[in-house]
Amino acid sequence: MIVFPHAKINLGLHVLEKPPGGKGFHAIETVLVPIAYHDILEVIPSRNGRTRLHLSGRRIDYASRQTDSAGEQTDGASERTDSASERTDSASQRTDGASQRTDGSGQQTDGASQRTDGASGQNLVMKALTLVDQLLSEQRREAPRGQAESTDGKMPASLPPLHIFLHKNIPPGSGLGGGSADGTFMLQLLDKHFSLGLDMQALHHLSARLGSDCPFFLHRNPMLATGRGDRLEAMPVDQLKGFRLLVVTPPIQINTGYAYSLVKARGETPGLKTILSRRAEEWPGHLENDFEGPIFKLYPVLKAIKEQLMAFGASYASMSGSGSSLYGLFRTMPSMAALCQAFPACHVREATPIL
Repeated sequence: MIVFPHAKINLGLHVLEKPPGGKGFHAIETVLVPIAYHDILEVIPSRNGRTRLHLSGRRIDYASRQTDSAGEQTDGASERTDSASERTDSASQRTDGASQRTDGSGQQTDGASQRTDGASGQNLVMKALTLVDQLLSEQRREAPRGQAESTDGKMPASLPPLHIFLHKNIPPGSGLGGGSADGTFMLQLLDKHFSLGLDMQALHHLSARLGSDCPFFLHRNPMLATGRGDRLEAMPVDQLKGFRLLVVTPPIQINTGYAYSLVKARGETPGLKTILSRRAEEWPGHLENDFEGPIFKLYPVLKAIKEQLMAFGASYASMSGSGSSLYGLFRTMPSMAALCQAFPACHVREATPIL
């Protein structure tokens, strides 16, 4: 079975409150918009009795990414994970043309270590698999004696060994939510493929254990995210109709925990619903991402990219999440040749908002 996890952008990102002592969850407000920019996730039965994760596509340096064992937030929507690893994407590419598994340092690992060690242990796809395994194990323990194995064909007693192929197109560490999408789509894939019968409430609960922004990826429409990012409300953004979206990702990965330590809480301000009721051409100067101030000081090139997007004729430009990706909304898209020349070290891609 194959699915295509999609990325997201943030329309505005307000940090309303910081937790006492700087530890815990920040209160935020943001509008998350799904975009047609996809990873590829496939699951097939294992023929050798081992569960393996095969990673390909864009790389990520796991050593540079913070863990969240202290409950720190990540990715602009207050993502938190529940063990000693954070949302991550891919740590390896195919080195022999055959989708080779690696542990993030180029060393092969066996299936038994995939869920806990190295890069694969940090990957949310494997964490999603572990959560479903745990759920089935709990149900098996709670089942009446003699009924541990499913006999009605509706739900297995446990998951069989699997080969999992994750190809990363969405740049990791970029504020586009690729890792969160991968983990959430894995939950949905397992639910559908194995007929687990999980309802939306159960999927929401499981995905929230992966990260606070993960429940958003259960939906394919813009959502207003509040609280720590997991309180979701449908938020139509008709103002995006007629616009073309350009995403520019420089070769920078932002440590989001550090970014949260730099940002200042804004307190009471006009809400995003009020701001987004304006025409998109009126958003500059009003629709703000609170991470831009401190992050632009750390990485002036990001500010320069935003200014270049506006100079190319964008009606609005912003950083997504805590970066490093920036996006511009265009009525008329500049030529891709001109854009690639302007952003030579960056990944430049047009993506369609999913409304």
